[in-house]
Amino acid sequence: MGGVSRNRQRWQSAMVYGAIALCCVLGGWVWSGLGIWGLVDRGGDSLAQATEPPPSLLSQLPPPQVHPLPARLQQWRDRPAAQSRLVPPRNGAGDDFDPDSFGSDYFDQIEPSIVGHLIWSQFPITVALAPTPPRAAAWRKAVTQAIADWQPYLSLQLLDAGDSTPADITIALGNPTLRNAAGLPRAANARTTYEFYWDLRGDRPRLAHRFTIELRGDRAFAQLLGTARHELGHALGIWGHSPNPQDALYAAAVANPPPISDRDLNTLVKIYEQPTRLGWPLN
Repeated sequence: MGGVSRNRQRWQSAMVYGAIALCCVLGGWVWSGLGIWGLVDRGGDSLAQATEPPPSLLSQLPPPQVHPLPARLQQWRDRPAAQSRLVPPRNGAGDDFDPDSFGSDYFDQIEPSIVGHLIWSQFPITVALAPTPPRAAAWRKAVTQAIADWQPYLSLQLLDAGDSTPADITIALGNPTLRNAAGLPRAANARTTYEFYWDLRGDRPRLAHRFTIELRGDRAFAQLLGTARHELGHALGIWGHSPNPQDALYAAAVANPPPISDRDLNTLVKIYEQPTRLGWPLN
């Protein structure tokens, strides 16, 4: 699923709203002769991981370490219990719906990347909106609101339209597609991809990542907002789906997209408490 482009290698993975598709693409990291590894596409909604990378490659990477918990997530984790938000049953949940049956988080549904969980350690996380036509005003409003919804929990900075600084997360209006189990393309509400690269700022290269989110614009505002909020959750580190329809990261689109839930945030906290190779300089 890709060809060698001289000595540059990149691993790219894609997650779509309501389904997951993974692929391995080459062409971004300056590593020569160190082997090829990454995530593979197995079709459908299942996640699979390629064979472990050779020890010679792992020795070139920073060891997995735990970053300090971001201040805003720490404030959420340490909040008084009375501040927990109770979200009433919605999205078709009947009287027999028991939210407690899902537990306080869905960390067991999260897939780490081949280098660990997709954790940000440099703040603010910069977000750029790709240029859009004037008719996309509702799309831009929904995406901007989704960014504001996550802002209390991780520091985000929306870059000005004329800012040419490469963003950590780029959000674009488009017509994303994915492939079904038969390998045939089909339309999707959104597609989120990430890639790894070397951040050369500072005295030593640092293993870093960046995301691209592609969102459709031909949906009602509530659906646009729910999809943007969901995909931003992936880009902020929740690389997996919740089985609970009351969570923003629920695995399927719903008629009334829920806000960010306590379970979404508890899951995010657990992710940021895990060791990762991202964000650490080379030895």
